[in-house]
Amino acid sequence: MRNIKVILLLMLICINAIGQSVDTSYSFSLKQSIDFALQNQKNVVNAQIDTEISHYKVKETIGMGLPQISLNFDLKDYLKVPTQFISDFISPNVYRILDEEDLITETKEPSNEIFPVQFGARWNATGGITATQLIFDPSYLIGVKASKTFNELSQKNLERTKIETAIAVTKAYYLVLLLKERKKVIDANVERLKKLLSDTKVLYENGFVEKIDLDRIQVANNNIETESENFKRLIENSEYTLKFQIGIPYNTMLTITDSLDFEAVKNIRATTEIVDPAKRIEFSILKTQEHLQEYNVKRYKSQYYPSLVAYGNLSTNAQSTEFNVYEIGHPWYPIAFI
Repeated sequence: MRNIKVILLLMLICINAIGQSVDTSYSFSLKQSIDFALQNQKNVVNAQIDTEISHYKVKETIGMGLPQISLNFDLKDYLKVPTQFISDFISPNVYRILDEEDLITETKEPSNEIFPVQFGARWNATGGITATQLIFDPSYLIGVKASKTFNELSQKNLERTKIETAIAVTKAYYLVLLLKERKKVIDANVERLKKLLSDTKVLYENGFVEKIDLDRIQVANNNIETESENFKRLIENSEYTLKFQIGIPYNTMLTITDSLDFEAVKNIRATTEIVDPAKRIEFSILKTQEHLQEYNVKRYKSQYYPSLVAYGNLSTNAQSTEFNVYEIGHPWYPIAFI
């Protein structure tokens, strides 16, 4: 048995190792990156879930005003039948009647004595149906309107999240492209300084340059190599940021297929159009939140108005000293009210 457990453990470790060795890779253009992020980025996914929750919240609120029907059945086995205490109301009446019939010479005064009495049977069963209908409630009407507005707000929050995600992916994507272009320039400078350092060493060995000139070029070469390493790490960090914005694991292989279009950048001109803030999604969200607060004020005011509810109940119960309430023909006693 122990050997079997060891073999199973080794198999799980091997399967896990094989799964980790298979790396998923992606090759994305900017548009593909944005499309992928709008489906997988955690902020977008959470916003979509919030939208679905608000959609069902509207249905839940509307459902509160629909007829509510509930069924119930209750079966109790009183191992000890409850005991209640009653005063002696029998003896005074008996003595009064005997006195009226001249059967006794004196009437017994009522006593304060109480007697324990068990009422009911051991087995008690009750089944019923209850129906409730909301007829008038101002808070309900306001709640329905507010829930629909809240659903509208969640839709706008989803739209804003998608816009912000697309912007973040675009910035991260172009940052990687820009850093890689700058890295090409730095690499070219590294090669140039290496060549210059090699040539200067030859000239120094042959006495054509001074030691200070060689040292100056050596320092410049060391600085450019350090800058090249820093840029390499900066590119890695920017790629991690891009993966995070897209919504893929940081250890996933990612290849970006777009390149910088320098001609298009040169033709960019600042717009002269007047920006209308009312068209921005942030402004629309604030207006929707304002409407929600207005409904909230109305909700507090509506609590001072009366509400009207209709409800009814139809039930039946049975009692027995034995467990036979389920038998056909056993008497059940109905109760009904509205």
